[in-house]
Amino acid sequence: MDENESDQALRRRAAQLNEAIDGDGPRRPPLAEVLAVTAARRPADRGVRTALAPGLAAAGIVVVVLAIALSGFTRGPVVPVASSPVASSQPPSTAPTAATATLTATPAPTPTPTTDPRAVPFATGPSLGNVLWAPDGKTFAVLDQIPAVVHFFSRAGKSLGDIPGRNLAWIDATRYILLRWPDANPSGAQAFIGRVGQTVLTQIPGVYGEDLVGNRHGAVALVLPGVEWQYVLWSNGEMSKPRAGDPVSWSKDGQELALLHIDHLTLQAWAEVVGLSGQRLAAVPSLESFAEGLVVLFSADGHKLALSAGPGRLPFILDIATSRAITVGTTPLVSMAWASDTRLLTVPEDPIPRSLDAWDIEGKPVQIPYQPADRVSVSSDGAVAILQESTPSIVLLNSPTKLISLPGSPLAPPVWSPDGKVAIVICYYSASNSTEAFFITP
Repeated sequence: MDENESDQALRRRAAQLNEAIDGDGPRRPPLAEVLAVTAARRPADRGVRTALAPGLAAAGIVVVVLAIALSGFTRGPVVPVASSPVASSQPPSTAPTAATATLTATPAPTPTPTTDPRAVPFATGPSLGNVLWAPDGKTFAVLDQIPAVVHFFSRAGKSLGDIPGRNLAWIDATRYILLRWPDANPSGAQAFIGRVGQTVLTQIPGVYGEDLVGNRHGAVALVLPGVEWQYVLWSNGEMSKPRAGDPVSWSKDGQELALLHIDHLTLQAWAEVVGLSGQRLAAVPSLESFAEGLVVLFSADGHKLALSAGPGRLPFILDIATSRAITVGTTPLVSMAWASDTRLLTVPEDPIPRSLDAWDIEGKPVQIPYQPADRVSVSSDGAVAILQESTPSIVLLNSPTKLISLPGSPLAPPVWSPDGKVAIVICYYSASNSTEAFFITP
């Protein structure tokens, strides 16, 4: 988890769109959380969460049939998401019943010109945000905050339909859990199980918080509402009892879950890594840092956990086998990413202009050529993408032609497909107060 990292552009965008959202219905997840693709969830932005006892009984599953017409937009081999009137993202205030809603497509906007054929526009929307790849990399979801809709696409950019909803986590390659906020209870979300390309959603009993995170191997951790920072684990149709902590990141193999335990008065936290059954694997007693904006990333082998802030707001690496924490550098971070199991890339908060740093797993600096950077992301096969906000552009460090110019301000670093062959970046246009999604290919 990639949230994040140089929050100024995100916060400006969040302020604009949250202003539009706040006057329309129940409490929504702050847009900054959705737009911060690689970051952990931001507890400080959640607002007051009232204590609501979740109904966790396995029986009583309600099937909600939503006959939503799949979108049929066209733009060559890629499909834009056009702004259109959609059904409310909130289910009925009473017991769910069969409902029908029709999406009306508006004419596709003119493709945004780019200066590089490696940046291909494929979707537009008023507030496109988080990009979530399915585990097999064949499909992905893009969250749109206004209106609250999840857009599904094939890897080729073909629309696979839209479903009203605010947040989503993948169960496996085709199934997902979706969150919605009912008007009757704006302090708690309803959760539904869905499948790509189908309009039938199965409701999961209970009331949930704003966040969820899936291990992409059949399990999803859902935060519970209230101030005690608890979650439940859904797996194979079964729901665990409430467990302490705020789930923020899974290891690549889906066997380890990183938690933050948060003091709701100070919003300071301590970190823990647990297994599927909730057993502790490692812990850091006190981070002495605010939980807001923390980035928490497992190394690919699952042996290390990098946290963007710890004692003194300094980043550190946690050895899961020994619970040993190793401080990295002397400056707080705005971005970080694992380049390999033994090397961590970071972008420090200061000095400005910022540049890329590298560290080994013992927290020692690794000499690399100077590279201006505002944020960083790394693909599964080692492609390093540097976001430069002032240009705006993406720099691919291992590409013969490094620079990819973008027509708008990128909201977050590229989000790579599981195989690392293609990435997606969302750009914001201040003149039209809109967003557009691009495929990025090395």
